[in-house]
Amino acid sequence: MKRFLSFLLILTLLAACLSVAVLADATVQTSDPNAALEGFLALPDWPVDEDETSERKGETIYPDEFAGMYVAEDGTLVVCVTEDTPQIEQYYQDMLPNIPSLRFQTVKYDYNTLQHFMLVIEQRHVSSNLLVVNMYKIKDYHINYEFNRIDIKMYSDQEYNSVLYLDGIFGDAIFIYFCDTTGEIDWYDQEYVKQRQVELDAQAEEDAANAETTTLADEISAQAEETGFNFQSVALPIILVVVIIVVFFVISKLRSRKTQFDDDYIDK
Repeated sequence: MKRFLSFLLILTLLAACLSVAVLADATVQTSDPNAALEGFLALPDWPVDEDETSERKGETIYPDEFAGMYVAEDGTLVVCVTEDTPQIEQYYQDMLPNIPSLRFQTVKYDYNTLQHFMLVIEQRHVSSNLLVVNMYKIKDYHINYEFNRIDIKMYSDQEYNSVLYLDGIFGDAIFIYFCDTTGEIDWYDQEYVKQRQVELDAQAEEDAANAETTTLADEISAQAEETGFNFQSVALPIILVVVIIVVFFVISKLRSRKTQFDDDYIDK
């Protein structure tokens, strides 16, 4: 009986140890707030999207409400969520058992969306810094968890079309900083860029309208030449005939004025 109880106690201890080990694998064990995000993203339990029709195929999928983490100035770990409830707060407190205190911030974009946008930028640039610079004048980009967006550092010599292109894809999930060729922040003002693009578009439309008018006149002239009714074959002969008629008329008038008719001649 004692042996059986001893064996049962050993099994209980082993089960408890196994449960602790499993629990440790499912939670973030770090006590450093700066390492919390990396530890959370590296947990093995997150599924991968295997749907062949999904645009996120192959991407790791995190909780729907999760939007990242960052360390505030006072050292507190801030957990960003798209929805804040007591149950959600308890979940992250359980997932980060060694972090002394957590603060929660409600934001718009979840981490899955921000992660996907980052992958889109990377894939469209073929993971080449040279292509990034040459194609879209992008120096650097990263997720800004505090402001719930992707910060893009872009060279300011080719910003207009690139800003509208990126804004059309990501909307207000991005914020663009302009920098000089060394990468140092020069200035940033997306509203200025968008307004400037409106002016450029209006100028382009005006130029296109003028070009269309010119093209129409050229087309008419070309068609006239193709049919033989060009300026030399039509206008010049007409002008010549008009000139001859005018000259003949003038000469006739001059001759009629030189002829004198007296009354006797008229009577005869």
